[in-house]
Amino acid sequence: MGLESRTQNQRTRIRGCAPMRTQPPICFMEDDQFVVSGVRSILDLDNVTMAHFTHMTPMLMKKMVVTGQDARPIRTKGSHFLNTPAGFETVFNFMKGLMNEKNKSRLYVHNKNYDEMYKYISKDILPAEYGGDGGSIPSIIDYWKKKILEYSSWLEEDMKYGTDESRRIGKPKTAEDMFGAEGSFRQLQFD
Repeated sequence: MGLESRTQNQRTRIRGCAPMRTQPPICFMEDDQFVVSGVRSILDLDNVTMAHFTHMTPMLMKKMVVTGQDARPIRTKGSHFLNTPAGFETVFNFMKGLMNEKNKSRLYVHNKNYDEMYKYISKDILPAEYGGDGGSIPSIIDYWKKKILEYSSWLEEDMKYGTDESRRIGKPKTAEDMFGAEGSFRQLQFD
């Protein structure tokens, strides 16, 4: 997978717009306070329909929750949802049911009430499209594209590494241990 394909799927973040896989390592290297201060993310669901949510299976939702609260090396200070579509509450409440209490308390649905969001996130770091003074989303995307290119050799090298589960003390963690068995459990009938 080349760098170009990684930069196409952008996510709006408080620190800018960058692929979630590449932004945290860069922030770890450039900001000593990144781990301590944590991250607030914004998910703008404008133009999202219920059809998008139908692609989220319960297993995928559980994987998203486990990854977000147990596996990310980043302290999540809050996730803020804007412009939520009809039907969002159903999916949102299901996912909340999979979370621990601490992470549930860090979810904020502002819909179109940006003034409520400003209580948590200063306007001086928000993009202009959200009433802030932190530049436009296209300029922030350009910034992160340049930043990713600057770190491209390090990011490519980092993709080569993983873990050796055979050296883990205790029982190795598998997807089945963490998420249960996947698949369909229909009864088969033979003639």
